[in-house]
Amino acid sequence: MLASVFLTLSGCAELRVPSPASPLAKVYLFPGEKVLVSGASRTLYKFRVTAAGQDLALEKFTFSVSPSAAKSSQAETYMFSLYVFVDPSMSLFDSRFAAGLVNAGRCYEERADDKNVSIGKPFAGMGAGSKLVEIRPNLAGCKMSPATLVIPRGESRWFKFAADIGPLSPNGISEEIYTQLESIEGLPPAYLPPERLSK
Repeated sequence: MLASVFLTLSGCAELRVPSPASPLAKVYLFPGEKVLVSGASRTLYKFRVTAAGQDLALEKFTFSVSPSAAKSSQAETYMFSLYVFVDPSMSLFDSRFAAGLVNAGRCYEERADDKNVSIGKPFAGMGAGSKLVEIRPNLAGCKMSPATLVIPRGESRWFKFAADIGPLSPNGISEEIYTQLESIEGLPPAYLPPERLSK
């Protein structure tokens, strides 16, 4: 069975994985969000999690972020953030997290993606130069108040993964950044396609 793309009332396109066991859906970026530009808190990836049969307790989110393979690429990502919303238009924050920021203080763990851990094909491991970004819910700052992100039964939460993007190469040099949701601790493994920003 093939996955299906739906257009929500807010105009956001979602990719729904046709397995009753999968609570995940990719939310596609708007055209303007897919343009790679430098700046603070640029959106890299969006998705939705639905708690159908029971409450869901989410402990850790892992993403792969990979710059363009071009040797001339200067694109660099840092200061990663994960935001949670209670509506598909992503305008209403989950009130448990200040300003919807899941990782208070923009705290995260980062390591080189050298173990080919991605379940996505053909982006398994995301390739040379990529990084794994691990985010744990936190209410008060780096390792000060760890939390579990709970989605009550019958409800959904929408997420936006963002990062600061540094200066890009001069005009005429193409650059891309690929981002993939690798896993969520508390959910069964499920593949969602990567997202690409390009200039």
